Amino acid sequence: MLAKAIERSLVARNPQQRETAFTFLLPELLQVEPARVVTMVSRQEPGETRDALRSKVAQIWITSDREAAVAWIKTLEGSEQRDTAEVAVSMLATYAPDQAIEVADQFGIGRDNGYLEHLAQMWAETDIAAATRWAESQADNPQSTQLRARIDQVREAHDRRDDAQ
Repeated sequence: MLAKAIERSLVARNPQQRETAFTFLLPELLQVEPARVVTMVSRQEPGETRDALRSKVAQIWITSDREAAVAWIKTLEGSEQRDTAEVAVSMLATYAPDQAIEVADQFGIGRDNGYLEHLAQMWAETDIAAATRWAESQADNPQSTQLRARIDQVREAHDRRDDAQ
């Protein structure tokens, strides 16, 4: 019943109906029958409707079952996989930057354009202790060195401000 209601909202193209389905019905269906949601996404023709559904599934699923969401994203191909992974990483970045970095690295996202460095910096700006703990727990490799350097820059700036006061 939930799947049919969601599919009707996609076909109706009524923005309010779609938002209601995405906000209330989709999370419930993902919780009780995620395979059905995966099938629903795969049945959509390429285009705006499929993209919107796929993105919303990624946003919701990554917050409730990260491993299952990542496994599903890995089944997607090409730009769909990358776009969906970017949505998931962006969602994780809002509340779990460490997880966002881990997922981004699984999909090769954010290293080539400075996104992960920026994420590490913003994380350090808002929670220097957590970012520092994470940085100290990472293996010494070029990827972690790059992010640790960004976190260190923020810590040094904080220290300078504290010293000036």
